[in-house]
Amino acid sequence: MKKYLVLISLELKKMKEYFLNVIMMISTLPVQIMIYIFMIYWLNEYQKLGEFKFSFFIMYYISILILKSIMMPAGTVCYYVYEDIRSGDLDRYLLLPISYIKKKYFENFANFIISFPLGFLIIMIANLFLQTGEKLIFLNIIYFFISALLGFTILFFIFEIVGILSFWFENTLSLRDIVWIVIQIFSGEMIPLFLLTEKFQFLNYLPISYIYYYPVMILQGKSGDILYVFLMQIIWIAVLFSIANFAFKIGVNKYESQGG
Repeated sequence: MKKYLVLISLELKKMKEYFLNVIMMISTLPVQIMIYIFMIYWLNEYQKLGEFKFSFFIMYYISILILKSIMMPAGTVCYYVYEDIRSGDLDRYLLLPISYIKKKYFENFANFIISFPLGFLIIMIANLFLQTGEKLIFLNIIYFFISALLGFTILFFIFEIVGILSFWFENTLSLRDIVWIVIQIFSGEMIPLFLLTEKFQFLNYLPISYIYYYPVMILQGKSGDILYVFLMQIIWIAVLFSIANFAFKIGVNKYESQGG
C-alpha cells in the first residue's frame, strides 16, 4: 500500500495543474446550466413534475455538471493506456513492482481528492446564493462524498477497460467518444432517471447510473436506500475491476508474444 501512497503524493504535487483544469471546466458550466434550466422549466410548465420543485432541478443540474467536471479526468485513462500500448512504453511499467491498473487508478484518485473540495464548495455557494430552499444535511454530504468517490471509480474502470482494448483494436479512442455519449445520455446527466418511463427503468441498475445520478440524489436526500446504492456501486466496481484485470492479463500475454 505504501507504494500507492507515494503515487498519490506525487500526483498531489501537481495540484496547481489539476486545480486550474477544474476551474477551466467549471467556467464553462453557466451556459450548460442555462440550457438545462430552460428544459426543466418547460417540463415543469407542461408535464407537472409533482413533488419535485423547480429549485430541486436547478440544484440537480448544478451538482451533476460540477460532479462531471470533477470526474472527467478519469476518462483520460483510456488515452494514456492506449498510448502506453501503442508506443511501447508499457514495457517499462511491466517491470515495476506495482500493478499497472492500480497505478493508473491511484494517480487519478489523487486528482479526484484535489478537485472535489473546490467542486463541492461551488455546490454549497450555489445552494446558498440561489436560495433554493433545499437544505443540505451534513450526513448526506458525507454519504455524497463516499458515493461520488465510488462513482468516480466506476467511471475510471469503464474507461480503463476501453483503453485495454487497444491490445486488440486500433480505434479505441473513437470507442471512448461513443462511451462518453452513452454516459451523457443514459446516466441521468441530461434527464433524471426518475423521469423516464417504465421501459427505461432498467437504466437504474446499470453502472453508469451510479456515476453521477445516485451521488447527486443522495446529496439531495432523494436516493432511497443509501446502503443499497453503496452496495450496488461496490458490486459494479468489483465486476469492472475483474474485467479490467482479466483483459489486461490476456492483453499483456498477446503483447509480449509479439515482442512488446
